[in-house]
Amino acid sequence: MPRHYRLSAAEVAILTLFLIKEYYREKEKPGTRARVSQQTLRIIAARKRLRSAFIDESTDELAALGWSAFPVGDNFAIIRTEATDGWPRIGSKRIRDTLLRVHRGEAGALAEVEEAIEEPTEQADDE
Repeated sequence: MPRHYRLSAAEVAILTLFLIKEYYREKEKPGTRARVSQQTLRIIAARKRLRSAFIDESTDELAALGWSAFPVGDNFAIIRTEATDGWPRIGSKRIRDTLLRVHRGEAGALAEVEEAIEEPTEQADDE
């Protein structure tokens, strides 16, 4: 069986972005995000297995090209980094009292948090 050229992480990053661009070109709309499966990345990379080091290096290469990537299940979420500029930046100050209780090991503090995150919240784009 002939050996295939083994693409570098930088080459895989470039081809991945080309794939995303082609998808949005076909849809005739601009795009800033995509979900790409590990199988698709293996096909692009011409590899049977994607080592963690290779994935990390590809992620670094995507970052250098202005995109961020992170694993989501068996996929990778890839987003143009500048698309997150308008997102709210949230610090821990608003839950300082709760954190103090949890860090002290206060019984029930974490259970209260778990109960609170299970409650439905109103969705708003600008909160």
